[in-house]
Amino acid sequence: MLGVVRRLERSGARAIAIPCNTAHRWQPEIQRRTQLPVFHIVDAVIDAMIADGAQPGDAVGLLATTGTLEAGIYAERLAARGMRLVTPAAGDQEDLVMAGIRAVKGGDLRTGAQRLAAAADTLLARGASRIVMGCTEVPPALAGAGRGGGTYVDATDALARACVDWALAPAAETADAAAA
Repeated sequence: MLGVVRRLERSGARAIAIPCNTAHRWQPEIQRRTQLPVFHIVDAVIDAMIADGAQPGDAVGLLATTGTLEAGIYAERLAARGMRLVTPAAGDQEDLVMAGIRAVKGGDLRTGAQRLAAAADTLLARGASRIVMGCTEVPPALAGAGRGGGTYVDATDALARACVDWALAPAAETADAAAA
């Protein structure tokens, strides 16, 4: 990943966005090795949720790969903002989430949607008021999500919107953000 960062720097990039949730396990290290701002997908998700009315104390469900869950990137950042993470039980993680993600990767959106929707419904039943679609394969399967209640947040979309907002901000604001 650092090789790509170096190419982006040489190409004149002004910022870096990593669309893979799991890869954000290494975002702090990448940020230490470049002067460019490296957007964190979880911060973008949290900012999007707050803009939509999320508050400290809210429970947030996460549909993501096992690698993303094990990295702890959502738990840490949500806790820092006063929110609680709700994740699938181990069996649901494998049988519903990972199986759903594999189905989408294999082109079977119907099976992927069934499994991922079942996992989301379980998270909502366990108190989550929002469901983060924290893997690029989840949003295509849950297109039109919201059918079972709660609010669905597409992590990749939140990251893209954060990048656009940053790019359109006045120069002084983007310089401040880059220094943070």
